[in-house]
Amino acid sequence: MLLFLVLSTFFALSASQKCLLSDPGETGGLSDADFWAGVDGKELIEELTDDTHDKFVSENDKVFILYYMPKCPHCKKVAKPFGGAAKKMNDSVKFGGVDCVTQEKACAVENHPVEGCPTFYLFKGGEWNDEYTGKRTTDGFVRYLKKK
Repeated sequence: MLLFLVLSTFFALSASQKCLLSDPGETGGLSDADFWAGVDGKELIEELTDDTHDKFVSENDKVFILYYMPKCPHCKKVAKPFGGAAKKMNDSVKFGGVDCVTQEKACAVENHPVEGCPTFYLFKGGEWNDEYTGKRTTDGFVRYLKKK
């Protein structure tokens, strides 16, 4: 029973850890290429900007986007599992990434502005659908996306 409580607490904390956009110590400094360096599946993740975000969402049926800050340790930790999920979903879901330090407009999603990173939003049919708050693992992302 004690082990269950410890593990439950660990997973709840890890799933809720975010860097706040208002924290000046968490501003940019890495390029998008550096953020995605070493991530298997990065070629399947479209790096979105203020100018391309809405078009990417509207032109694809199902889109899963990671909103991140390059220096945020929680964001860096989730990049590899996110890339793994992009590979496992075999193009049935389009994956995107948005640097919220440099792309403020893209992170101001209508009625669902990003306040902390990492944040994961699912869009379906060009519209915001849901925020993913589960386990930040490849399998967690894949299970969630297959249910949606």
